[in-house]
Amino acid sequence: MSFELSHYKDTLLEYKKAGYDISNSCMNNRAKKDLHLTHDIDFNPSLALRLAKVENDVSAISTYFFRLKAINYNLFASDTIQIIKELVSMGHNIGLHYEKTRADANLELDVKRAINITSEMLSMNINFFNVHEPARTGLDISKIFPEKNRSYNSSFFEGYKYLSDSGGRWREGCFSQHINQHNKMLVLTHPLWWYENSPSENY
Repeated sequence: MSFELSHYKDTLLEYKKAGYDISNSCMNNRAKKDLHLTHDIDFNPSLALRLAKVENDVSAISTYFFRLKAINYNLFASDTIQIIKELVSMGHNIGLHYEKTRADANLELDVKRAINITSEMLSMNINFFNVHEPARTGLDISKIFPEKNRSYNSSFFEGYKYLSDSGGRWREGCFSQHINQHNKMLVLTHPLWWYENSPSENY
């Protein structure tokens, strides 16, 4: 199991060779063989930019989900906004990695509020969201705003095989092992785990 960026790039090239469309992440255009790439930015936005450049080299489009309440970075700091602008300039999508803004919040209203705040502060329309750490928090937002919802269990991804590197571990084997095993795939990765030479680069 490799988390080297070179392995990520080689795997995307293998998916393209096998006929998968990886150019419409989180959009409604669906090819017969469809690979959706999404990334949760839990800690370090600069790592998102590094991964995006790899995707750009192979003409892959992803959606990057940023947290509104991250302890490790300020979503609205000038350096984070610049990274987001660079991601958009490459053709990638930006989404909200949702967390409750307060414990007693109504989920539907809170998701809407968080999307509106993020859109206004970034001066762009945030069209997609997913949920941060659903297993730990127990939050189920699968039925909320289906037109914007890109959580793994939303209706948008019905019929898709879901794979994730959460916790730095592929529970069903690296996504490189699933080529041609499923025609419709959602692959969620976290840039924190991916590195050029050594995992210690990232922390």
